[in-house]
Amino acid sequence: ANGGSSANGGSGQDACASDTYGGKQLPLDMYIMMDRSGSMEGANWNAVTSAVTTFVQSPESDGIGVGLQFFPAADPGVTCFLPPCPAGCVQFGSLCIPQDSCDPNDYLPPAVNIAPLPGVANAIVSAMANTGPGGGTPTMPALQSAAQVMTAYAAANPTHKVIIVLASDGEPSDCETDI
Repeated sequence: ANGGSSANGGSGQDACASDTYGGKQLPLDMYIMMDRSGSMEGANWNAVTSAVTTFVQSPESDGIGVGLQFFPAADPGVTCFLPPCPAGCVQFGSLCIPQDSCDPNDYLPPAVNIAPLPGVANAIVSAMANTGPGGGTPTMPALQSAAQVMTAYAAANPTHKVIIVLASDGEPSDCETDI
């Protein structure tokens, strides 16, 4: 009997070393690239805009930076009807729809620049209310544009965590579809 001691120091348990580190919360900034293609019409558009509205108006989201852009890029000067399609329009089934841009620069500048909530919430809700579905789904140039925006933003805000949120209901239909 050794009186309760053991060969490793007397307690019968191995000694452990530990360090304690405090967590550090980084500011979060997100850029929402929102699909406004024709297939978003109705329930899809309502669901996405409702979800974004709820998020940006939630007190729990305060302090998060949010920006917004839509795709396809809107061209208010083009009116499309039935085939044969006029310039600036392409045939989609039995209809003509505006031809979507495959140039990422056409998705600049953002519809709403990144700014902290709750201050930017009204601008985001207003932008969604003043935009409606129409066109195809040029996801590749939209995401390339979002990457340009967030790369520049991250370089200017190196202490922030940045993310891109893609809100879409379907597969790409224009430009490069194999993303």
